[in-house]
Amino acid sequence: MFKHIKQICFELILNTEQDFKFLFRQLFFSKKVEFSDYYEYFGKYC
Repeated sequence: MFKHIKQICFELILNTEQDFKFLFRQLFFSKKVEFSDYYEYFGKYC
């Protein structure tokens, strides 16, 4: 999973918030996540 973090971060920079949420769910297979969770996680790896 972690080997794709940089690619996902790059895509997140180029995408809208809606795509952001979609990519986040695809990565973590989460049923429901808060938008603040994105920043908390990706802030450590981007």
